[in-house]
Amino acid sequence: MEITTVNAHELMSQLENGSAVTLVDVRTSAEYETRHIAGSVHLPLDLLAGRCEQVAEVVGPLVLVCESGQRAAQAGERLAAAGCETARVLDGGVIAWNEAGGDLVLGKSRWAMDRQVRFTAGLLVVAGFALNAAVSGFWILSLLIGAALATTAALNICPMAVMLGMLPYNRGSSVDADGAVQAIRVGAAPAGA
Repeated sequence: MEITTVNAHELMSQLENGSAVTLVDVRTSAEYETRHIAGSVHLPLDLLAGRCEQVAEVVGPLVLVCESGQRAAQAGERLAAAGCETARVLDGGVIAWNEAGGDLVLGKSRWAMDRQVRFTAGLLVVAGFALNAAVSGFWILSLLIGAALATTAALNICPMAVMLGMLPYNRGSSVDADGAVQAIRVGAAPAGA
């Protein structure tokens, strides 16, 4: 099933015209705390996975949001498989929303997960080449990282992001997933969002 997208300008127009749209941010807590669209409900992708049927029961339109649109598309696929026909994905995510001039709630600045993944992969490749200069055979590290990046891109998964997400730096406050689902069902962000 193809996931429907909405661009930032269309979404802004809908919200300005009073359309009842529920924004669901599926990023990590740290990313959400760094910046998010005002009024969005925070339900990270990993917590959404066990609640797709509950969210799929929502009658009104949902717009799924992440940093660039990729994780929101994954959430959309999961919800579509659970029978949700009202979910769309914000094309380009928070990045596109910001570029279009949309309002964001700003918090403590952290690097986005995709930036952390690129940085870590780059460091590992450089380390493989540097170590190879000292001890023959470390070129294999760079080869393995390159192969892993190509494979995970083809499979549309990112185990490195999962591992980096476990670091204390990337842990934000815990999420009340059941409260978030309830907020989605009534179409309003929980207090403090």
